[in-house]
Amino acid sequence: DIIAEPAAGDFTFRDYAFDLSSLPQTGYAELRFSPLPGNATSNGWGNLHINDLVVAGTVVADTAPAVSNLSPNNNAVQIELKPELSWASVNTVSPMYEVNIGTDTNCTDILSGHNAGNSMTYTVLEGSLTWDTTYYWRIDLWEDGIEYPGPVWSFTTSSTPKDYRVIDDFDGYINTNGLKAVWQDGSVNDSSAVITEDLTGAMKLDYDNQSPDWLSKVTRNFSPAEDWAVEDMALLAFTVKGEQVNQGQILSVALDDGTHQTTVEYVDSAIITTDTWTEVYFKINDFSVQGVDLSNIESITIKVGNGQSPGGSGSIYIDDLTLYASRCVPEYRSPADLDGDCQIDMVDLEKLMLYWLAGDSVVTASEPASNHLQACYFFDEITGDIAYDSSVNLHHASVESASWQADGYDTGGCLQLTRDTVVTIPAAVFNPIEQQVTVTFWIKASQDVLTGIYDQVFASSGSVPFEDYTWDTIRWDIEDPGSNNGQWHHCAIVKDSSQSFAVIYWDGILLSMNNTANTVLDGSLAGDTILQPNGVYTFDESACLIDELRIYDAALSQPEIVYLAKGESSFVIQSIYPIASWVDFDNSGEIDLKDYSILAADWLTN
Repeated sequence: DIIAEPAAGDFTFRDYAFDLSSLPQTGYAELRFSPLPGNATSNGWGNLHINDLVVAGTVVADTAPAVSNLSPNNNAVQIELKPELSWASVNTVSPMYEVNIGTDTNCTDILSGHNAGNSMTYTVLEGSLTWDTTYYWRIDLWEDGIEYPGPVWSFTTSSTPKDYRVIDDFDGYINTNGLKAVWQDGSVNDSSAVITEDLTGAMKLDYDNQSPDWLSKVTRNFSPAEDWAVEDMALLAFTVKGEQVNQGQILSVALDDGTHQTTVEYVDSAIITTDTWTEVYFKINDFSVQGVDLSNIESITIKVGNGQSPGGSGSIYIDDLTLYASRCVPEYRSPADLDGDCQIDMVDLEKLMLYWLAGDSVVTASEPASNHLQACYFFDEITGDIAYDSSVNLHHASVESASWQADGYDTGGCLQLTRDTVVTIPAAVFNPIEQQVTVTFWIKASQDVLTGIYDQVFASSGSVPFEDYTWDTIRWDIEDPGSNNGQWHHCAIVKDSSQSFAVIYWDGILLSMNNTANTVLDGSLAGDTILQPNGVYTFDESACLIDELRIYDAALSQPEIVYLAKGESSFVIQSIYPIASWVDFDNSGEIDLKDYSILAADWLTN
């Protein structure tokens, strides 16, 4: 159960209630506080005060042994073919576990049965699962010779082989003991490394190489051994964040196949003193050419120090240990891979030809069809706590702390977004949306808002929980916020999953495009939609006005957006940027033979 509190620093106590009634049997509950994203001047630090932490209701003590804390989550999707299953148990002394994986809801058609002993993890064996298939799994617990079957959970594998494989994202460790159950530091390997998990979602590594062996290292063992030779993986990557006060050291990685161990150093030793998150890459071929069998990786070790001479001390953070196909890593991917399938072929050529010799164009307004309009809020109300829907659907919205203003973008009124304003749009507005959606509105903001994080239009779409799914994003950075100060502007955000794109229009001009936005939309899963200012950041009470919010269950075309922004018989001059910037490989402003030559140079390469 997650509650987000956007307010910051107002010295107000608020009541929060977590509903634990649907939780399975558990021995304890953990209350975790995680900071919301910061901005340019705030990294999420602060303090809070807690009063009267109580448990209300009936707590039932069940003394029967039972399986708990299963992972991955029930109904998880996009799971790889070698998932790691994990679990725990309650009311047990010396439990033993059996893993059952099947293809039916009763988990009777067993594909894989495994006696896990007293282990609480199991990595599904290579070749057991196939892509795009739903599997059901159950952990049976044995205590004193009595079987206690666990619940049947399910997961669905990815539809196609991924171009990456996550080795460890460090998000699943509740505390340092949990981290050390998987990773070994100096307390086991006799080095100077000390690792901790401070609820950061990363591994903190403290190193001190001022005495022999002049090396700090952490190791993760794999049982069974990992096969890193499949799926054309070519790069081992992870993110690192150092500190400026660190004393510089060599960062390296060692792979061990049980017979050979090879260490490869990272090329830039300054990474240890770089205090921003940076992704580092190691070519796994550099390990294999030195004799390591990539199909049988038994352990990985991350090292700080050279092990030969005295070094310094400090701290670094490590996160998102991942295998990549090199062609799909941004630094290595060809710009000619227009469809994102990591191969340059006829599909990419066809996309290039769509914009051949393209230049500036005139876009003439065209009225959008009214049958796709799900809701329209003119915000012309003078008083009250209702924002009336002017569409035929009559999806009226409720407004808390309404501040109605007379000077809208047209002759009507508008809504001022104060710190306390909350507009609740009913779930029925998004219910019919499938694959396509358009949201448009007029906005007027002051210079106080259009600074820092406010210098952008940003939208994202996907399924919750966020950490289990890939989200599509679209963003436009406002280059000159001052030019927008105190003026009404029309903004439109359009998403079409079926055509894999999302776009942002500002006053009818297309300014940003995402050509790989293929995450499926399903409005029937949406709840009520909340419109309110973001209280995490400084907010001027009179800084923002909004008017004529429209929501469509279709992806409106640019002529239709121009109609909403400029009116009937209007037009805009649309430059080639950014409509075709993604195929303008040489950034010349024209799609021509020079761009074709870049595509031809990478033809049929991976």
